[in-house]
Amino acid sequence: MVDDQRSADEQPTADEVRQRVVEVFARSGVDFSPHVHEAVLDYETAAQVRERFQLTGTETKSLFLRGKSGRHTMFVSVEG
Repeated sequence: MVDDQRSADEQPTADEVRQRVVEVFARSGVDFSPHVHEAVLDYETAAQVRERFQLTGTETKSLFLRGKSGRHTMFVSVEG
């Protein structure tokens, strides 16, 4: 569904978000290589995905929240 056809309370699907990200990267000339994998909900699964795709870097998880006041908060954890 196109954004202007979506009602205010409808959220984009994961596939729509993924496609948007790919389009932004492509337009920006960012060198990227997408990897589709299962949901990564813990560091153990993250390690398995990292090994499978031979990825490097530091694993982090983030949680982005909007409070009742409208303020936004982001919590970030780092694999340790």
